[in-house]
Amino acid sequence: LRCVGFLFSHTPREHFLSSEDVFLTAGLQCDLPKSGENKDDDEGGVSMVIVAACVKPDSDITYEAYQISDQAHEWVQAGTFVADSKAADGRGNDESVIRTSMEVLAQGYPTRSVDTALLAVPVPVVTHEGMFRSFFPPNNRPTEGVKKTKLLKRLLEDGKSGSPEEEPLEERLRDFHALLFLQRWVSDMAPLVEAISNRTPLPPYYRMVLEELCNDL
Repeated sequence: LRCVGFLFSHTPREHFLSSEDVFLTAGLQCDLPKSGENKDDDEGGVSMVIVAACVKPDSDITYEAYQISDQAHEWVQAGTFVADSKAADGRGNDESVIRTSMEVLAQGYPTRSVDTALLAVPVPVVTHEGMFRSFFPPNNRPTEGVKKTKLLKRLLEDGKSGSPEEEPLEERLRDFHALLFLQRWVSDMAPLVEAISNRTPLPPYYRMVLEELCNDL
């Protein structure tokens, strides 16, 4: 496994990324292999992605993804940026600017304070269909346990009619958070997850356990 990005949350603010965000992302980017360095890696040169989740007062959450420009990486590696949020132009503790140790060109003008917006490259956020889905309520959300239990029972019951249009149990259990919730009753999850990942029929033992669990819920 390799870290290719990170996600953090923040309250509404005027700037896209703070100086600390830029330093952290650029530093992690420097640790990634450059294109062609790893012959066994078909994805050499992967750029670090930072995802900012803005939590608004009405509990609405918006996501914005960014990468740091190549110029920012070069300045971090060269020590051009100063790890101090105080700007040299008197702007004080402004998290939206980064002070530099020498004059640099930003938007065609020499300066010692670079706005972080000039260093961020927007990245489109697109949906992804992977091996696991995530429709079940996450365990770290304040959802009633009774509601989750009913949802799990419904998940296990679907498909009992035998209709060919209905998904088999292996497909319905591809939900990551449902599996996390299911491990409360199933002690050994490894063979179950392996069967789901490989999309092979569940072992008879697990089918029996899940059927009994469905009747008890």
